[in-house]
Amino acid sequence: VEAGRTVLYNRGLRATASHVPMTEALAELERTHGLTVSMGSIFGRGRLWSSVKEFQIDVLEAVIADQVSGGPNDSSMSLIHELPDMTDRPYAERREMLIELCRIAGQINGYVREPEKDRTWTLWVATWTIAVTDRENGARLVPKLREGEDKMRSQFSELYEVMMAKLGLRIRSPYQVDDLALLAAAVTDGIALRVGVIPERVSTAANAHNDGEWNMLGLGLMAVALGMIEDALGD
Repeated sequence: VEAGRTVLYNRGLRATASHVPMTEALAELERTHGLTVSMGSIFGRGRLWSSVKEFQIDVLEAVIADQVSGGPNDSSMSLIHELPDMTDRPYAERREMLIELCRIAGQINGYVREPEKDRTWTLWVATWTIAVTDRENGARLVPKLREGEDKMRSQFSELYEVMMAKLGLRIRSPYQVDDLALLAAAVTDGIALRVGVIPERVSTAANAHNDGEWNMLGLGLMAVALGMIEDALGD
C-alpha cells in the first residue's frame, strides 16, 4: 500500500480514478524495502488481497488518512491565533475584522500551489469522485470519507470557534459552527477545482495581509460568513 501510494503521488491517477500501475508499485517496493515479489504471490484467493481492485481501494483509504491528518494549514492557524481580542470594540469594527479575515484567507488559500500540494489534494478530490461514481467499489470508501470529513470539519470548527470568541460573534440560528466549516470547505474546494482549469479567474497576492486585494475565494468566504455569523454581544 505504501508503495502504491507513492506511485500515485508521483504519477497521478492516469487512465481511471482508482488505477495504480502495479508494475511501478512493485518496483517501488523493491527500491524502498528490497523486496521482490510477483503478482501471483500477493493477489488471489488466500493472498494479501483477493484482487488488484481490493489493493487499489486500500491505497485510496490510505490517501484519505493522509489528507485528514493535515488539518488547517499553518497560515490559517496563525491568522486566527494571532487575532487580538476585540470583544470591547463596537460591532461595526468587529464585523470589518471578520470581512478582512475572509479577504486574507482567500488570498492565502485562493489556489492550490503545485509545489506544495504533492498531489494529496487532487487525490482527495478524486477519491470523493470515486465514492459517488464507482458503483462497484465506491461504497467501500464512503465510511472512511465520512470519518475523515467529520474529523477535518471538527478541526476547522474549533478554529472558527476561536475566531468568533475573539470577535464577539456567534453562528446565526438555526445553523451551527459545523455548518460554517462545511460551507467554507465546499467553497474552497470548488474554487480550487476551477483554478486548475481557468487559473486566470482566481488570483493570489504576493502579500495577502497588506495589498487589500480580493479574489473570488475571499468573496465567497465573506458571503458565507456574513450569511451565517452575527453579533453575540448585543450592540
